Amino acid sequence: MIEEQTNENLNPNYLSKLDVLAELASSQKPIINDLSIKQEYETSMNETNIKNEETISTNENSNTTLGPTFVLKTTQKGKPCILLDGHRYKHRRDNLDGSMSWTCTHELCSASVRTFGERVVRRNDDHLHGRTLRVDPQQEFLSRLKKRAAEDTVTIPRIYDEELARSVDEHSSDIRSHLPSFSSVKSTLYRHRQRGQRNQTSKLIKTEYDTDCKLSSVNLTTNNNGWNTLPPKKRPLTINVDCLPTPSPSSCCSSSCSYLSSESHNGEKRRKYSSTSSTTTTTTQLTEDNNNNNNSAQMAVAAAFESQQLIAKFLSNPYNLLLAQNYFAKYSSTFADNPHFMLMHAYALVLSSLQQQQLM
Repeated sequence: MIEEQTNENLNPNYLSKLDVLAELASSQKPIINDLSIKQEYETSMNETNIKNEETISTNENSNTTLGPTFVLKTTQKGKPCILLDGHRYKHRRDNLDGSMSWTCTHELCSASVRTFGERVVRRNDDHLHGRTLRVDPQQEFLSRLKKRAAEDTVTIPRIYDEELARSVDEHSSDIRSHLPSFSSVKSTLYRHRQRGQRNQTSKLIKTEYDTDCKLSSVNLTTNNNGWNTLPPKKRPLTINVDCLPTPSPSSCCSSSCSYLSSESHNGEKRRKYSSTSSTTTTTTQLTEDNNNNNNSAQMAVAAAFESQQLIAKFLSNPYNLLLAQNYFAKYSSTFADNPHFMLMHAYALVLSSLQQQQLM
């Protein structure tokens, strides 16, 4: 095997191939390093870019050369548009390569422009109409008028005069013929003024609502920390049982009897004034004297029954029942023999304390 390889190496055809490869290698430029290759590539690309920027390319369907710059504006509806060589173009679409396509705003005009960044990269200027003003002072004049009418507090006629003088100073006195008159834009300016005022009021209302919400949240947090969050009118009446006087049998009897007598006296007055019969004074006095003795027992029974009804009505409220139970538990030993008097005394004292708190 070794002898066969040596024979192949000594073959003259094989040696001729090696000579050809050596000549090709000698004709090649030596590779210094990767940085040199990168620098040469960058310089070559820069040179080609400079040449492309210097050359003015023209389109086959275009009549004019490409313009380097354009003016970006906005329409009355807030949409973008550009001014280029006296023509106005509206936005058509955004392309995938990052460029933007624009078409002429004139009706039935097929002229179009493509921009990339701040440069025009493609144009088709076959316009079917003449050129408009290179810089549109009418559009700028109207936009300034609308903006000041919506934001400024100066009167509308004064705003118009100031902006008209500004346009004349920027251009010339001949610009007056191209600008709209005050009567033609009066309604539009006042409409923008009303719209601006509505927006300002809505903003103020929103800010006030936000501040009120913040204050209410702060008040809620402070009230939650306290023990009593109800307003004064809705708070329940509280009675301190310790402040009530110590009962005695005599005071109990006097208080209960006085309350019952007052209730019965008021009932007699109501019954007396509601009666419509008019009799002589002599007959009424005689009948009353005769019936006093007979009705005294009935009045006592009726008073006792009425007192029981009042006590039941009073104790039907859970809050009053709780107060009465606390009072009975404290003074149960005093009225152990007669619980009826204890109940009447507790009812009278609780009722008087409630009336005093309502008066205060």
